[in-house]
Parts: sequence; C-alpha cells; structure tokens
Amino acid sequence: MEISENRIREIINKILLDRKTSELQVGFDLGLGHNHDGVNSKFLVKRWATWTPSAGGWAGSPTIVARWSQVDKIVTCLISITGASSAVNTTFVLPVASKITMAIPIARAMNNGSWLDGHPWLQITAGSTSVVCYSTGAGGLWAGANGKFIYAVFNYEVA
Repeated sequence: MEISENRIREIINKILLDRKTSELQVGFDLGLGHNHDGVNSKFLVKRWATWTPSAGGWAGSPTIVARWSQVDKIVTCLISITGASSAVNTTFVLPVASKITMAIPIARAMNNGSWLDGHPWLQITAGSTSVVCYSTGAGGLWAGANGKFIYAVFNYEVA
C-alpha cells in the first residue's frame, strides 16, 4: 500500500514541535489498514528543560541545577544540589510523580564537607514527587552542618 504525498506532509506536520511549547504529542495512523496490534501509537516527548525543585535539609538557598525530559512515560532527570547542610534529612521534589517506589544510586555526594566513598542513594516514592536522599547504603542520615552535595542522573516511570 502506498502513502500519498499529502499524507506524508500531514504526518510531518503532526511531529513538528511548536516553538512556543516544550511538549510534542506524537501519534498518527499511517493508513496501512492495521492497528499495530492494538498498541496506542501516541506518545509524549518533552524537550530537555529545567525545573525548580524545593530542597529540604539545606541552609539558606542551595545552588540547584535541575533538568529533565520525558519520552512517553519515561522521565530522565539530572539533579545537582550544593550548599551547607542544616538538617540530617535531605530531600527534593521531582518534576512529575513516579509510578513506582525505587532506589537509585547517587553518582557523587558530599557529607559534612567530605566526599563520600560509600553508596549514597535516593528513594523515589510511588505516586509522589517526593525524593529522600541517604548518605550510605544502609540508609544513613546526613550531617546537620558543613558542606553537602548530591549529583545524580536517573530515569523513572511517570505515574
């Protein structure tokens, strides 16, 4: 079955990103007479964008770099928070809620002014945007003073 030139133009127009938004809904029927085994062919693509998460456990205003993108139901995040600690708990908020609870390694972390050699990690809670960070693999808390830093890049499924 052949696809007409007009149909190809229509498909291309549907996938071009409107420059006024960072979202793109992609989905179309090629008109080939089948429904791709019943799978919904529409999905969301969100360009790499910044978000401003609230962060807990930091003195004053920590320096935060937070970027995210979304393809269909998968979100990719980059988070970096640097500052002085003001509490033993360390938290931040995701751009959109997670479908499942999961533990994710933190790529690099500092606690009490010293770089961590252990296994710091973060926990995402199902149905929530809340994230709790731990300084050790055993769920260790953070020092309530001095320098604190976390850096992680991770993926999760949208609720």
